[in-house]
Amino acid sequence: MTLSRAMHLLLCAAACLFSLAAQAEIRYTVTIVGGADSAARGINGQGDVVGYLTTPGGDRHAFAQIGGITSDLGTFGGANSVAWGINNAGQVVGGAENAGGTERAFSFLGGVMSDLGTLGGDSAYAHAINNSGAIVGSARTAADEWRGFLYTGGVMQNLGTLPSIDGFYSYAYAINDAGKIAGSSSAGQFGLPEQPLHAFVRCCDGTLTDLGTFGGQYSEAFGINDFGEVVGGSSTAVLMVNHAFLYSGGVVSDLGTLSGQPYAYGNDITTCTRSSGTRPWMGAGAFCGKTAA
Repeated sequence: MTLSRAMHLLLCAAACLFSLAAQAEIRYTVTIVGGADSAARGINGQGDVVGYLTTPGGDRHAFAQIGGITSDLGTFGGANSVAWGINNAGQVVGGAENAGGTERAFSFLGGVMSDLGTLGGDSAYAHAINNSGAIVGSARTAADEWRGFLYTGGVMQNLGTLPSIDGFYSYAYAINDAGKIAGSSSAGQFGLPEQPLHAFVRCCDGTLTDLGTFGGQYSEAFGINDFGEVVGGSSTAVLMVNHAFLYSGGVVSDLGTLSGQPYAYGNDITTCTRSSGTRPWMGAGAFCGKTAA
């Protein structure tokens, strides 16, 4: 065998081994968006990202990175804004300050930032949008109470609260393409050491389902996928211990924490399907969240 032939075979073998190793190893690329002191808050199916960036003057402005191009979305004349969600059509939602410094819910599409109004009070913010353009968030009422809202067809609808002794506030954080909403609501008279707040799921008929807690007074739901699976966090009977949860098939499951740390919560969940594309994986899609370090 000639030297050149041996070298050729050696290179082929090395290439094959590299290919097998590459298939076995999952690699990720981290891309910085928004620059220094920025934060990403939402992403759509195309990989477009929204959040906030810091301007040269030190203010925080909502941004959208669409097709690799980052744009400052501006404000309603005030100093700050933040974008929380984006759908597959590139419609962005969030909150932006007006000239008086009051935060208002916005929708941004085609270069235009639109004020979504309030529920009779002075301020509001939008937190999520689905692919049909339905928007959820929270707004003040004329009675100076916060309520979760659903915005469709140019109308902001008050989602109300869970039945409680002191039900004067609620927050809507996520909405799926079926129109189901995840959020939280006051669920009792305010008191220490924990805020009496319960996670809820709102079905299309307007019913709010209380997801309860793991023995404490507090729970919140932050993410929902297209199968209606919900993630969030809940306090336990042990003071200052908070566990991430998954709500699936009518059952709330305790996801615990990492490495025995005292708290964790689920922040979002994907829509994962079997290879047939007809059923979700039992348990949940992949989800992201936070835990104590």
